[in-house]
Amino acid sequence: RPKSDEDRARFEKLIAQRVLPPSHLEMRGDALFIPHAGVVDAPRYVRALAGETEIIAASALRIESDLSHARLVTDRGVVEADAIVIANGADARRLAPMRCSALEATAGQVDWFRDAPTLEHALANGPYAAPAPAGGVIIGATYAQGAGDADPTVETSATRENLRRLREMDEALAAALAGLSSTPRAARRAVTPDRAPLVGAAPDIDGYG
Repeated sequence: RPKSDEDRARFEKLIAQRVLPPSHLEMRGDALFIPHAGVVDAPRYVRALAGETEIIAASALRIESDLSHARLVTDRGVVEADAIVIANGADARRLAPMRCSALEATAGQVDWFRDAPTLEHALANGPYAAPAPAGGVIIGATYAQGAGDADPTVETSATRENLRRLREMDEALAAALAGLSSTPRAARRAVTPDRAPLVGAAPDIDGYG
């Protein structure tokens, strides 16, 4: 939903310019509606991507590499590979190739209202509400900079903040959820200063000397 007249004008411009076909993007009331959008069950999606790949439960200590291959030294031994993909969020800064990156950690909390009727579709306007894969509704997420290395703990104040922000988007839904108990989850997320993703070859920090 638009937060301002400028937002509303921008939505109308997107529709007029046919950025996406009418079957993929339409105005529904004063909001943009994307009929073919969906909600991803992240754990299930990751398991599907992994397929039959061997999973090694270990903590990465450091990466060693040369022109032919790479070695990942873990607390359970050494893993050799053609390449290593660093994809562990803000903890990437603990590995030498990423120690000078601009990554920082922010804390966030989502709340799962498992006894709520499942939504027909997700709502997003900064805050969001989405049908949960296991039933009910998930809302979120709070955003607190400077999370550090420790995992954040759930807070009742964060649940109240999620409901407050949802109320600005859908007052009726927020009122319905406020009478139910939630299962909150707090975690860290990795962000960059410009909020763009980091992708590509990692720098050879030790080779810059």
